[in-house]
Amino acid sequence: MKHQVIQKHEDAVQDNKNFDVVIVGGGPTGLMVACELKIAGINAVVLERRTGVVEQYRALTLHTRSIEILAMRGILDRFVSHSITLSKVEYAFLETWLDVSKLDSGTPYTLAIPQNKTESLLQEYAEELGVKILYGYEVVSLHENEQSVLLEARDVNGDSHDLQASYVVGADGARSIVREHTGIAFSGWDENFTAMQADVYLQEHQRSETPITTINENGFYVCIPVSNGSYRIVLLDSARQHISGRTPVTLEEFIESIYRITGTKYEFESVIWLTRYGNATRVADSYRVGRILLAGDAAHIHLPAGGQGLNVGLQDAFNLAWKLAAAVRSDSADWLLTNYSEERQPVGKTFTKNTLAQSKLLSDFSSAGLALRDVVSQLIAHPEVNLSLAEQIGATGVAYPPIQENGSEQLFVGRRCPNFTLRDTNHKKHTLYEMMHNSHFVLILSPDHQSLADKLQRFAHRVNITAARIERSEFANMNAMLIRPDGHIAWTDSSNEKRNLEEKTLAMLQVWCQLENSVAAES
Repeated sequence: MKHQVIQKHEDAVQDNKNFDVVIVGGGPTGLMVACELKIAGINAVVLERRTGVVEQYRALTLHTRSIEILAMRGILDRFVSHSITLSKVEYAFLETWLDVSKLDSGTPYTLAIPQNKTESLLQEYAEELGVKILYGYEVVSLHENEQSVLLEARDVNGDSHDLQASYVVGADGARSIVREHTGIAFSGWDENFTAMQADVYLQEHQRSETPITTINENGFYVCIPVSNGSYRIVLLDSARQHISGRTPVTLEEFIESIYRITGTKYEFESVIWLTRYGNATRVADSYRVGRILLAGDAAHIHLPAGGQGLNVGLQDAFNLAWKLAAAVRSDSADWLLTNYSEERQPVGKTFTKNTLAQSKLLSDFSSAGLALRDVVSQLIAHPEVNLSLAEQIGATGVAYPPIQENGSEQLFVGRRCPNFTLRDTNHKKHTLYEMMHNSHFVLILSPDHQSLADKLQRFAHRVNITAARIERSEFANMNAMLIRPDGHIAWTDSSNEKRNLEEKTLAMLQVWCQLENSVAAES
């Protein structure tokens, strides 16, 4: 029986084979790209080889920056209602945890939520927006020319379908066929150890409301309560950590390893999922070749330490989608797609270094390795170190380099904007993120530039414009601030040359918002 979403959108292939964008992969990354493109009015379709939303829990965490992303689009509440709010996150399961409540954010916490629920909620959101999702469609080939990309996909019945798109986004995971087509090098390191993982229901006498961790010369074990009374167990057995990640795990092997590490014999009520994975770490040398772009696990793989993979994928998608929408609208926006790779590929390299460091802390069970864990745990207890690592895991510390022609104060450009409060000229208060639900740029002018704000409303189809005071001390003296749809600062002005503010603002709108024709005609 076909999945209901296939039934609803199968005409997308039968009646219309030409799209602005084809997104290969319907996990959280692909769905986020699709939702953002739909909000921007772009004709896109998602092809997912699975016949529905992922069934396993998989990733368990939404970190602070991902939470901010959801808040920017006004959909955070639906995720909060299905999750547990946490103020601390683990780092290599050291004794000292990271305190995310100290992050400079309006949402300084993480959400404990299984990936299948996250994906299900994103799929529901996509359906509300009218996104075309085709489950059971596997891409088998793609060919790029100067004007488009041609794809062949096979459905669950084995029938072949030809599609054409101006651009293709590969969000199809670690073994991405899209990445393979591009020939982009996937640089990094092969796995040198593996771990085992299971989602299970425990016998009543073995249940705990808090995580239980054991580490010794025999390996590492952690048991965490997850959802609906189930538990996530992760273990590294020093005697089995060199077994290939492709080798299936047997239940007998798993239970035996737990006993070897903890001395406790387990008999599970039932097992939901059992898997083995390694610490292979790779990052694509570029996230863009021609009309093809990579995001999520197609662009980077790593040990799932700190629950960062799903989150970085969502953040890739949020950076990419508005730039891709601009490129669809205008050839002059092509530079934004290169900019996507220039901004996100270094982020991929940075966070995979973080996971590599954690993999060392997690896998060395020698006396020296265990001593290293103790020393690092003590270091993380220092507030400055703790905050720095929390900013890395939560991705609130990500800042992008300014473009050369920006002409703006370098102090703020590229930084992410927290959800500050604005007070307009009528003394009404609202927040920045409330202005971002439609995925537009946001232009904030100081209250004494109300007339300019009124004049620039002709660009309201692409930019949300307000004259308001920013109630945050570091931005108190700003004449103007332009904020990108992904919540990073594109341009600021705090000079005293008020006569030139309109000219400078129009120039930045032309650079970032692709409003050349409107600006040229009306400036």
